[in-house]
Amino acid sequence: MIMALPLLRYSNNEAPKNYFALQKGVLKILGISFSGDESRWYRIYSFVWLTSVIISFSVIELYELYIYKDDMDVTINNLSYLGTDLLGIAKMSVLLYHRLNIGKILDRMEQGVFSPNKLRGGDFEEELIKRCILFSNRQTCLYYLSVGMVVFIGVVASLLKRHLEPEAENWEMPYTTFSWFDIHRSPNFEIVCFYQFCWRGLYALIVSSIDSLIAGILAHISVQCKILQNGIKKSIPYSKGCRSRKKDSFFWIQSVFQDRS
Repeated sequence: MIMALPLLRYSNNEAPKNYFALQKGVLKILGISFSGDESRWYRIYSFVWLTSVIISFSVIELYELYIYKDDMDVTINNLSYLGTDLLGIAKMSVLLYHRLNIGKILDRMEQGVFSPNKLRGGDFEEELIKRCILFSNRQTCLYYLSVGMVVFIGVVASLLKRHLEPEAENWEMPYTTFSWFDIHRSPNFEIVCFYQFCWRGLYALIVSSIDSLIAGILAHISVQCKILQNGIKKSIPYSKGCRSRKKDSFFWIQSVFQDRS
């Protein structure tokens, strides 16, 4: 589904649909679904996965703060990660709590009066929505790429230092400290690096998907304002030309702006 999304262009004969398919698809893979008809196994998977994310980025980091409470540099670094992680967890919690209502809003933005109407705005509305979808998809992919590069560079730098630094005491984790067991020997160090890379990367993917979804919603709201503006501009000249036929003018405007769902 995700690979078939329009990223470069839309077919001229293809009507815009599934405006938020990219963000919704990634979030569903990562345990957040908006449909409300999930299977029991998916709900179990979602609960286990999201709970492990919350534990990894709250309990473990709080423990690290306690262990390194006398080291100011390490404490500040861990606090910066903990603060951003707690904000991300708050976003996830709000999205999960309101996911069904948000799903209805996303579906509603593709239906009824919000869908392209050639009688109301000609081809302008469809082209505008297509451009918005393309822009949103490209922006989301760029966001994923930049986040992935940041996470990848962190773990590569850590592994390079591990292989270039002979003293094991100077080895450093890619992101936050880890004190649950000795990481100053192989393969413990590599295992923890892999764990942090995977969990940090997937968590960043969840947060970036949420941010991209919010940005996409705002972009489509802006498009709807443009569509409304264009519809009003088209209705004014028609109304002026139909002063002698006020009843016909009224029914034309009503047919254009009515909900077609």
